[in-house]
Amino acid sequence: MAKHLMTTITATPAEITNANITTFAFQNNSVDEEVFLWGSVDSAAPDYNTAARISVPPGAMLAGFTLEQLFPGLAGANRIFAAAEKRRVQIMFSHA
Repeated sequence: MAKHLMTTITATPAEITNANITTFAFQNNSVDEEVFLWGSVDSAAPDYNTAARISVPPGAMLAGFTLEQLFPGLAGANRIFAAAEKRRVQIMFSHA
């Protein structure tokens, strides 16, 4: 099911997709907090400290990438988890 919304995440990795996806748009709306993204092949949450992740700086946006492009070493990536660096952060994400 498609999603297009603003939501708040915490420092605990949470799945922001609600189904298998291939492309998405994401924006970190914080002015001073990094957000981390993890690719996954299932709905199991990654380990915050040891799983490979992408860091999205404050205010940055990712759009027009497939999960295969963002996570080329993770065959079959089809879910995304997100977590803030330390506290609650508002993000925008959209996927179909």
